[in-house]
Amino acid sequence: MHSPKKELLAQLARIGNALSSEVRLEMIELLAQGECSVEQLARMTQATTANVSQHLQRLRQAGLVESRKQGLYVFYRLAGDEVVKLMGVLGEVGGKRKAVLLARARCLWMPAQWDEPFGLPTIEALFSGTPVLGTRRGALPEIVTPDVGVLRDTLEELIAVMDTVGSLDPEACRTRAERHFTPLVMAEAYARMYQTMVSTGKLPPGKTT
Repeated sequence: MHSPKKELLAQLARIGNALSSEVRLEMIELLAQGECSVEQLARMTQATTANVSQHLQRLRQAGLVESRKQGLYVFYRLAGDEVVKLMGVLGEVGGKRKAVLLARARCLWMPAQWDEPFGLPTIEALFSGTPVLGTRRGALPEIVTPDVGVLRDTLEELIAVMDTVGSLDPEACRTRAERHFTPLVMAEAYARMYQTMVSTGKLPPGKTT
């Protein structure tokens, strides 16, 4: 049986993960204006219905939205006024304030519940010298090594090991980010892939990070 504290931490992790996407934040703003179908949200956000559905599932898992089915359509709405109040309290963090918060954070929680192809918040955390605590989903196993973070399979496992991230070296986090994820390094890697694709019709072998 989970303790109330662990249940609270798990829910906070789900909410934090759900709010880590600009697309999902935009959807919450749109839903704050009234109920919308998946198709309506897709048009307003200029995304595919499949992509919108994935984002909405993340928001529903975090308890931020509710849904109902009407015929062939699924409509979503905010789970309550508390969601609007939460967004007002959190506000939008960016620029210097975001950099300071990341640098002072004990770790970045990334309990990904889907196979996200790349995690920009993860890279931002590493550049700030902040270790990452996340699930083994999507690109996280390629980005997060034992020197800069801890990966597990479930939220429960992450909560159980969250105290271990305090022993990780902030300098190792920044060094890894600078070695693999600066704009120049990534641009050179993309150029290499494009050149190989044009000349051979095949992607080059990936580099181990």
